[in-house]
Amino acid sequence: MSFLHDNSIYIVLIITLIIWTGIFLLLMATDKRLKIIEKELKEQE
Repeated sequence: MSFLHDNSIYIVLIITLIIWTGIFLLLMATDKRLKIIEKELKEQE
């Protein structure tokens, strides 16, 4: 338990980094899907 107490700032930084990485990956996946949908819509015109 002393590890968590002594290195709490690093734990917070790691958790924050994981959350930001997840947000970034979600945005990239959404962007990829939007590009596919836009391409399909242009083909239908």
